[in-house]
Amino acid sequence: MLDKIRDGGQETNDHIKNLANHAAVTIVGAGILLEQGNLFTDGAPPRTRPGKAGTAPGGHERGRAGQFGSRFADLQHLAPLTITTREQQRTWMSLVRHFEGNLILLDHSPDDLTLHHWRYLHERTSGYIGSLAMLFKEAAHIAMDTGVEALTRDIMDSVVLGHDDEVDYAKTKARRQAAARRRTKKAPPASGQDASTG
Repeated sequence: MLDKIRDGGQETNDHIKNLANHAAVTIVGAGILLEQGNLFTDGAPPRTRPGKAGTAPGGHERGRAGQFGSRFADLQHLAPLTITTREQQRTWMSLVRHFEGNLILLDHSPDDLTLHHWRYLHERTSGYIGSLAMLFKEAAHIAMDTGVEALTRDIMDSVVLGHDDEVDYAKTKARRQAAARRRTKKAPPASGQDASTG
């Protein structure tokens, strides 16, 4: 964890730059919203001075404030997994299968979640791997504590995930319920029933 509080993180940035300059290693970092902080500006807030020499496109100023960022050009943006295509669905199911394969529950049927609950798991977690891991972990604890020894839909429903996950899932459930009500209204009357009698 980088200390970005003391001196705006400049000392930490200098230490990492020194490692990059003198050690024969590849430095890999990970974080959230990195470009919105001061990591790539050596602790200084991002500055924009249009029209001044030394200002790169996008408003990032060169010089000391750009030394750290210039060493880490290969910034990868990771998004939650989506399941809109068959290939994406297979990728998600493969991830679910990986987590499910690591379960040590006596009564859990192999691939039950992968084959029957993969879409539910995506809805519960919005496609975030960390949320999926937490759901499996918490549900497995409940299964063991209750003696069920299997991950069931009821057990997974009882797990409370992070605020964002729960808000997203509530919206998804509301959309599903609204769609189901619309389908019910549009459904033709059952055969043999006179539509005019209501």
